[in-house]
Amino acid sequence: MASLKKRLALIKDLGLTQASQLTNPAKEGRSGGRIVLEYEKSVGQALGAKRGQQSSSARQSSSTSPGTYPPGLGAGWRQIGQHCFTKSTLSSFAVGDKFLLTIDIRMFEKLSRAGLGFVSGDYAKDYRVELGTMTFFDLETTGLSGGSGTIAFLAGLGYFEAGNFVVDQVFIDDFPGEMDFLSTILSYLEIRPTVVSYNGKAFDIPLLRTRCIMNGLPVPHFQSLDLLHPARRLWSHALPSCSLQVLESAILDVERENDIPGAFIPQIWLDYVKNGASFLTDGLRSDEDYDYGYDYSCQNVAGPRMNNVLTHNEQDIVSLAKLFCTMISMVESSRQIGSADITSLSHMVAACGRIEAAIQLLEQAGINGDERALITLARYYRRGCYLGGRYPEEQYREKYRETVLRLNCITFDSCIEKAKYWEHMEKNYKAALEASQKAMMILDTEAEQQPSDKLLKLSRKKESVQKRISRLNERLQRNLK
Repeated sequence: MASLKKRLALIKDLGLTQASQLTNPAKEGRSGGRIVLEYEKSVGQALGAKRGQQSSSARQSSSTSPGTYPPGLGAGWRQIGQHCFTKSTLSSFAVGDKFLLTIDIRMFEKLSRAGLGFVSGDYAKDYRVELGTMTFFDLETTGLSGGSGTIAFLAGLGYFEAGNFVVDQVFIDDFPGEMDFLSTILSYLEIRPTVVSYNGKAFDIPLLRTRCIMNGLPVPHFQSLDLLHPARRLWSHALPSCSLQVLESAILDVERENDIPGAFIPQIWLDYVKNGASFLTDGLRSDEDYDYGYDYSCQNVAGPRMNNVLTHNEQDIVSLAKLFCTMISMVESSRQIGSADITSLSHMVAACGRIEAAIQLLEQAGINGDERALITLARYYRRGCYLGGRYPEEQYREKYRETVLRLNCITFDSCIEKAKYWEHMEKNYKAALEASQKAMMILDTEAEQQPSDKLLKLSRKKESVQKRISRLNERLQRNLK
């Protein structure tokens, strides 16, 4: 109650009108929401000004001159609103004249495991997007779990301009700047509405929409490309992690210096808001003050500073653009980069309608002993036997037979594919039964090694294989009669 009285007294001292005393705009359509919004914004600005007075002494000590904003973060920043600033940087990354200016974004969609061109209905649509309409997007936030209590304080927005890659950053140095912060981001996305992110579908974009709702701003709708999922399909088998920093080192040949671990970033900004720029110059906090269970001593980092956070965000945007261009080059040239999974790459190539190039990739991988590539080819030819396609039916059957016989039956999927071939194509139920029994043995071995939470999926596979074995036994019994 005491706190409420203090707030009411503050509103009265500032000369603001209470909400109960506002005129009722109900009959004026949506204008009422705008009036209340302006009222709430004025209160937030007044409270922010009062908070700014409380910390002005700390910030003034580090400012090079009166009015330098944001405090302690160097030149190049431009103030666009209360507590809100922006900066534009021309990066050293650029694309050549031969790089595609129009991108077929179907390569980033997840295809069915059997589909190499069997989603032909989708191919009639126009999935080509201009490179100039793309925004490479990343947020730095006060928490890593999302939710209504988490806000974003730094946004990186990258885009290509005449082949050069530009990174614009929007930053707030206190909570009242959020409205201007969000409005600036939305203005960028209106110009370039195709958003490229890394785990953005699960975190950055939902958070942006949540904060827009809580600030009374229209929820943005735009096309989203999340590179995390295709990156996992391409490199998860070969790398310990598919974080952007790991891909930088393994795929892009980029090594960061003085980088800030992501877990430190929320606390660094909160300290910056609390203590002002003096936090940047009064020495570094000890490792115990950032107890995230992270071995900080193994990193070549000078210390947790706000400037390092800004650099971290800028590097994320540049690396995101480089990774995007690497994926585009791989698909266009049908060329493997960084031990990429050939089967996943062939799906991305096929998604763009280049079925022959995808088949050539899989054939070459099969010659090199890639079992997954052979299984994918076998499924493609098997479906062609029934659904038809670019080859005559007899040619599909011959290719299916040749591919299946090259399988070594060392995995569950290869055993099942052979069982299907012997049962449905050759009517050799004995050979199909042997392949099915071997598949069951592989599942039994996996069950002994898998944790308990994986056993449900294995039990369903076992049930399916057992039905196949029972059916084959019945057919063999009928043949003996």
